[in-house]
Amino acid sequence: MIDSTITPKDGLIEALIGYTENHQISDRRFAREILGIHPSTWSYIKRRQRSFGPIVLRAISTHLPEFQPLVMDYIIGKDKDNGQ
Repeated sequence: MIDSTITPKDGLIEALIGYTENHQISDRRFAREILGIHPSTWSYIKRRQRSFGPIVLRAISTHLPEFQPLVMDYIIGKDKDNGQ
């Protein structure tokens, strides 16, 4: 059965975590070199305590173009959550 409670944010986070595991990239290296953020910020995002900012979304789209559809889903889903 498909879990309908998975949000676009969860989908993007899980995909990024899967990418780091599949490519054997440390969280520290992924945060610094791919996302351009401090490793602790990536840790907060992974624990769902922070959201993606526009700079991080741009970095994901630029460095990992295969994740662009998930980034767009995140942006659209976030607008729906805000009632826009």
